[in-house]
Amino acid sequence: MRYVVKGKKITRFFIVLGAILLVLLSLTQVTALGIAPSFYTFDSIPTKPIEMKMRILNTQQEDLLLSLEAKGAYAHILSFSEETVRIYPHEQEKEIIYTLTPSADFQPGTNSIDVLVRSVDDGSFGKQHTNVEAKVALVQKIQIIAPYPEQHLTGKLFVTAEDISKPIVFTTHLINRGSVDATPYGTLVIKGPLQNKIGEVRLTPTFIASSSSKKVETSYYGLEEAGVYLAEAAIQYGDKTLLLRKDF
Repeated sequence: MRYVVKGKKITRFFIVLGAILLVLLSLTQVTALGIAPSFYTFDSIPTKPIEMKMRILNTQQEDLLLSLEAKGAYAHILSFSEETVRIYPHEQEKEIIYTLTPSADFQPGTNSIDVLVRSVDDGSFGKQHTNVEAKVALVQKIQIIAPYPEQHLTGKLFVTAEDISKPIVFTTHLINRGSVDATPYGTLVIKGPLQNKIGEVRLTPTFIASSSSKKVETSYYGLEEAGVYLAEAAIQYGDKTLLLRKDF
């Protein structure tokens, strides 16, 4: 009986090993291609059609026929002059140009579109063709940020703390993604490892026009020893509060 159990364990081992090898083979096939840039972000809605570009990187010099397809709620705003593109072994990269035509019905916030690049086997390449079997090989992501109908702030907090014997500089980068101007203000609290309050500084009121950004800088002097601290900024604007945190 012990030999039977051992045989089952060996069988399971080879099954798992085979599955891992298949995954690695699939990954190798997919990485035969690359894409640049892989990401586009528009901080505001474009006012006119834009010519978009992507470069397909043929890192292993393959014979490939590629199909292009847009996915997402706003896929219709992308148009391709050709929906299939051929890339030959001598081409280290292939530039693809398509058009983005802005829509008037974007939802407030981030609107995403994916451009999918798939390999298509048309039977004309023979043995040299990479067997990706129409799997999604590449994705170029596009994000368009539409304004909110009211004040809407987002932001990041940065800390410059090279030496506790010098003032600690806090920089708050605020973006008004709303369609209404804002004048945020607030306080920044410094906390110790036990969440105990170490100090506090004020963030002066700063005007930020709609669809624009500004950096608010303040400093604090008085940390007695090195360690891990937490900066917590509470930004007030209208009847809303934006909370930003950063360890330093």
